[in-house]
Amino acid sequence: SNGIMSNQILRITPADGNNGINIGSDGTDGMIGVTNNDTDLHFLSRTGGSYSKAMTIDGATGKVGIGHTTPSTTVHVVTTDGITVSDTATDNTDPTTADGTTDKHLTILRSEIRSHAPTNANANLNIGMKGGNSGAGAIKFQTGDTETDRMILDRDGNLTVKGDITAETLIIS
Repeated sequence: SNGIMSNQILRITPADGNNGINIGSDGTDGMIGVTNNDTDLHFLSRTGGSYSKAMTIDGATGKVGIGHTTPSTTVHVVTTDGITVSDTATDNTDPTTADGTTDKHLTILRSEIRSHAPTNANANLNIGMKGGNSGAGAIKFQTGDTETDRMILDRDGNLTVKGDITAETLIIS
């Protein structure tokens, strides 16, 4: 046995004896793993006859990189197209407008976080903070190179704004 892969079915080792691949199971689930310790596992894509690393699992840390070969966080995604989270696994439409035909989406792209919902949806974009000690639990909006607090909504519902407020219409009640 080699850890959780208790039933090694196939081992592929290159002719030079360097790191290879194990394919097996734990008796319930299928598994794929590298043969050497602390070795990265790369999933490749092929375009125009050339391979590129589409996804990496860092063997020493378990961190996953998508479009990144040296992930620095638990899941590190590099993309110029953004990340879309949809409420429907079969929907692959571009959620640029809420037109009553698309499913609900949350899109993250560079400096944008945008929620899209069809016109017939009963949906909100909810941003929340749950828990924390008595000095925490706030939602903070920060800007600038030093990420300076500009607007803070604390856990008791108090809103603090730092800087000038400019608005066409401002209603305070």
